Amino acid sequence: TGIGLGLGAFEYESDNPNTTLNEKPFAWKIFGGYRPNDVLALEASIGRVGAFDEVFASGASAESQFHAVTASALMSLPLNAAVKPFARAGVSLWWEDADESAGAVRQEETGTGIVLGLGADYRFSDRMALRGEWELYILSDTAYANVFSANVLYNF
Repeated sequence: TGIGLGLGAFEYESDNPNTTLNEKPFAWKIFGGYRPNDVLALEASIGRVGAFDEVFASGASAESQFHAVTASALMSLPLNAAVKPFARAGVSLWWEDADESAGAVRQEETGTGIVLGLGADYRFSDRMALRGEWELYILSDTAYANVFSANVLYNF
């Protein structure tokens, strides 16, 4: 089981060519999982994977935040008792929260996607570990997020 907090770079391609995007990089997640052996782990998470303000040619603007619930498998390569690099593959259920200003109408969306990642755990005690990770959230054909994070894990 663990809890994580990280910073991410969110990239989005607008359907409207006459807009300007101001990306907000802060991402967070809370996660938990089960490790049946030294090689395989199963994890589930919920968090915010990115946000942006979209300014339209008319001057109207809209703020969007993307959140996701994920389920993924991690394959680890136990190098020694302390360091464990891993690769992640899984699925996500995501949703967009949109806040519009006057004159801007932004449709809120939901969907399913893929989450991939690479990282490493550094165990500094029997119960505590630090994790550094890169995750790629493929939300749709025009929206994806790269999230780089540092996480604290508590094992019991």
